[in-house]
Amino acid sequence: SITTTLPYLTIKNNKINKIRPSYFTMIKRLFYIDFSQNNISIIEVDSFSKLSTLDHLDLSQNIINHLNSNIFIGLNFLSYLNLSFNFIDSISNNLFRELSILKVLDLRNNMIKLIEENSFQNLHSLKFFYLSFN
Repeated sequence: SITTTLPYLTIKNNKINKIRPSYFTMIKRLFYIDFSQNNISIIEVDSFSKLSTLDHLDLSQNIINHLNSNIFIGLNFLSYLNLSFNFIDSISNNLFRELSILKVLDLRNNMIKLIEENSFQNLHSLKFFYLSFN
């Protein structure tokens, strides 16, 4: 199979409504993804699991209302995660368990009503945490 090295991927301001694992099967060494300003409502399990080098993930300004607790598995080097301006209504206690080097987490302007106990327990490197307007 043909693989491509693509360090930066920006697909913002489109009409994408779903993220699937198959989108990234041919890409190696991806560090930056910007999916902001789309119509994403579904992120399939394992969509990001093969992106072990990913550092920056922007999913802001979509219509995400639920995040599967396994959605960020494999993103051991992620340092920036933007989920702002979505419709997320709860944060499960296992959601961020593998993001121990995450430095920036933006959850502003969602509809979060429930944050389970120990949801942010493994975020040892967190420097900036935005949770306003929920």
